[in-house]
Amino acid sequence: MIFTTRSIQYFCFTLFAFAAVAEAQNVPACVTDGQLKLSAALSKKPSDLAAVHSDSMMCIIKNPSSAAALRFRATVERERGESGVAIEWFDQAIKLEPINAEGYSGRGSAYVADYRKSMSRKDLKDLGIADFNKALELDPKQADAILELVMLKQDSMGSGYLSLIPEYNRAIEIFRARNNPRSLARALSKRGSAYSLSTKYNEAIADYTEALKTDPTRYDDYMNRSIAHMGMKNTAAQLQDLTSLINSPEPTVFAYSSRGGLYEQVGDLVKAVADYRAALKLDPSNGYIKDRLPKLEARLPAAAPVKAPVASDQSKKAEELGIEGRKFAEAGEFDRAIASLDECIKIKPDLAPCFMFRGGAHAHKGNQLLALADMDRAVALMPNHPAPYFSRGVVNAQFGKKNEAITDFRAVLKFDPNNTRAKQVLTQLGAQP
Repeated sequence: MIFTTRSIQYFCFTLFAFAAVAEAQNVPACVTDGQLKLSAALSKKPSDLAAVHSDSMMCIIKNPSSAAALRFRATVERERGESGVAIEWFDQAIKLEPINAEGYSGRGSAYVADYRKSMSRKDLKDLGIADFNKALELDPKQADAILELVMLKQDSMGSGYLSLIPEYNRAIEIFRARNNPRSLARALSKRGSAYSLSTKYNEAIADYTEALKTDPTRYDDYMNRSIAHMGMKNTAAQLQDLTSLINSPEPTVFAYSSRGGLYEQVGDLVKAVADYRAALKLDPSNGYIKDRLPKLEARLPAAAPVKAPVASDQSKKAEELGIEGRKFAEAGEFDRAIASLDECIKIKPDLAPCFMFRGGAHAHKGNQLLALADMDRAVALMPNHPAPYFSRGVVNAQFGKKNEAITDFRAVLKFDPNNTRAKQVLTQLGAQP
């Protein structure tokens, strides 16, 4: 972990916030200490929560009648991805303190986390919303509940994101007043995404910038800000953000390959080759880079460099991974589906079904940008086949993009005039086939 002035300030603010809450609510010291340890652990990627998990159990043993200790244990379980277990602990905390807003807000977050794993259990989403509303009934300034509710609204929208800004503003104002840097940074980032989806790139850039200043460990916001800079056609700023990602504690293949692609666009082949080589070193099986790198090396003005090894045809392996990903998706295991399909695309980046299946998995997880990006790529790869248009139409309909969905299903009928399912969907959308 690299400590900077900003990261030290971040932890100082966190310490102040936890200490103030503990003093006001008579929270056991083990909870206050544990929250600090949890915050520190979450600031590292990947996070190691084993010690905090153990401490949270000891805290309950020492304070069996403390709802705060139960809520802390529940929070740790939720951060570990054990949403079901977290709900059980929140249940116990709510029984002890039925008028504490934090318990309902925390349990609502756990319900929604479980819902996002499948996107099919609408009952979990409804339970989460009910808990958030109860939390706000008890405490209208329960900012976590405000933020979760507006994020759920954004997930289900296909347009009109600017209408959410007042609710994001409300959550952000409360987080600022309470000196809660981690939550404030998250809220700023989410508001930035609403601005970015509305092509308000200057506002998005400002939010991502403040999020990074508030919590320097939010490395993903360098990529988010880079995308906003791309919308502004600011290549220099894109390069700067991608370089910040590369210089972070965990540089990624995507950061190197994205920056390499930008260098290639501006004609700096030497730097482009260097970045692609660095990406290939991190991921030797990356099919796109293995295909692209030798072509760029051949264009270098200097003596021919040593070319990266090019894999033999692995089409069969890619198809197996595609089938595996599809089966995981059909079983509701969307994270595993995405992992398999990522590998499929690395081996064979022109295999359209892998983009379609991965886009569907992203859609089930509520990630509109990634879902539609994959569907657009599938259509580009198979522009004269009905399947990718049908898949993209389903995703557009899911996210409320009615006109785009109608266009896609009509494209299906252009290539397959007897497709009864496309006709049925068009009728449901109120459009003529």
